[in-house]
Amino acid sequence: LLTEALQSGALAVSTQISALGNRGIARWRLSDLHAAIDDFNAALRLSPEEAMIYNNRGNVLLELRHYDEAAKDFSQAIALIPNYGQAFNNRGNARFLLGDHAGAIADYTKAVALMPGNAVPFNGRGKVQLALKRPAGALRDFSRAIVLNARYGQAYANRADALMALRRYTDAVNDYSSAIEFGMETAAVYLGRSAAYTSLNKPWKALADLDKAIEHDAALAPAAAEQ
Repeated sequence: LLTEALQSGALAVSTQISALGNRGIARWRLSDLHAAIDDFNAALRLSPEEAMIYNNRGNVLLELRHYDEAAKDFSQAIALIPNYGQAFNNRGNARFLLGDHAGAIADYTKAVALMPGNAVPFNGRGKVQLALKRPAGALRDFSRAIVLNARYGQAYANRADALMALRRYTDAVNDYSSAIEFGMETAAVYLGRSAAYTSLNKPWKALADLDKAIEHDAALAPAAAEQ
């Protein structure tokens, strides 16, 4: 009877941890970030060795711009599961935002090794390469991400930025257009394509994209008027 009672109690705690973790994820997706943190904290108080919950809490902390605390959560997840590819990728994101480019490269490279079929860490590593002014290396990483996920809008936008740095303006236009097609209809993408069109001496197309950029971010209007 005692064994059955202990097993029943353990099952109840496990169910509660799962419920708190799932509610935290739901709240995170609804952008109720502080409530999500509360749920993840409660789950970890019940069981402080839940790697997935550390990883999820770290992602919410990233959105809250608590990058150092997020990195600590991802590190804890990795300590609990040393081959946790997603946690390496996410810690790469945190380290990149903290300006630790070498650490970010190392984490993304580890994530690539653990998840070679996942486009996301290739895209992340490419962003660091671009920040380090290595556009050729960035281009390779973004291209690999697109091979793995042909509808990866962010990777197209990022590859277009790398192509701009390499002065391959026609290719950049094509990638910015693909980014828009696959859901990246943002002011930054329209501004990027406008710059490519300007470099290609197509001012009418550049102006049309500037108008689109302003539609998405009215704060750009004064800067556009000064040009």
